[in-house]
Amino acid sequence: RRALHRVMRQPVMDGKRGEKIESNIVVAQAYVRGWLARKNAVPKAEWIRKRLKHTTTRADPRHSLRERAKQAAMLVCAPHNLKECVRGCTFFIDHWELSETCRNAVTSADVLHALMRNIRSCGRSTKQVPLLTVAYDLLELVASDSEHASTLADSRDCLNIIVEHMQMFRDRPSLLESAVNVVLALCENSNAHLGRKVMGRIESLMEIIRSNRTVHRRRAMSFAHQGKHDAEVEARDALLQTEQCLAALKKLNVLGA
Repeated sequence: RRALHRVMRQPVMDGKRGEKIESNIVVAQAYVRGWLARKNAVPKAEWIRKRLKHTTTRADPRHSLRERAKQAAMLVCAPHNLKECVRGCTFFIDHWELSETCRNAVTSADVLHALMRNIRSCGRSTKQVPLLTVAYDLLELVASDSEHASTLADSRDCLNIIVEHMQMFRDRPSLLESAVNVVLALCENSNAHLGRKVMGRIESLMEIIRSNRTVHRRRAMSFAHQGKHDAEVEARDALLQTEQCLAALKKLNVLGA
């Protein structure tokens, strides 16, 4: 750049001098464009380098699917580490249909017991929702497999833990429906069944939700008469969620018939 300024400051004596300056300007512009292109390309090049390294690591013969399934099982069993457990569950969900090795690894009694222990420790915190979501997706896969559903049914306090989550998340339709789907699949593909005590808890839960539905409906009507639009929308959203939760629980009526 300093060279360019030095050339530009010199007086133009003749036509050849002007052509020389124009040529120098073109060269300087090319250098600047090249420097900017390299500067902008560094993050993308770094991303490509990391992706290549990651792909090479995954393709390493030493990282066989059996070893990766073993590592994922250890992640699922990790106590008090929600992120690691989520990673382990996600691995088994992605590989469930692809590998019998993965199915056998995650359906061992120890792994299922550890998974149920981890989700039982979850509360209503937003940070724990990702673990519950992937865990119930994985449990539904296990429960839907007639070969492995019995192992889940024999897991200690399996149905009690799921019913506890139904009661805990009676205002969250997605989690509640996931729990209901696991129970339905488990009862269909194994010898699991809901006893009178469990069915009684579910009936009580449905009564609570029906009462909440009545409250939300009255609140929505009251806010509508008062002209409070925002409050009315909020109440109607809560009413819709309550209806969805009640519809999910009604699926269990076939088990009590």
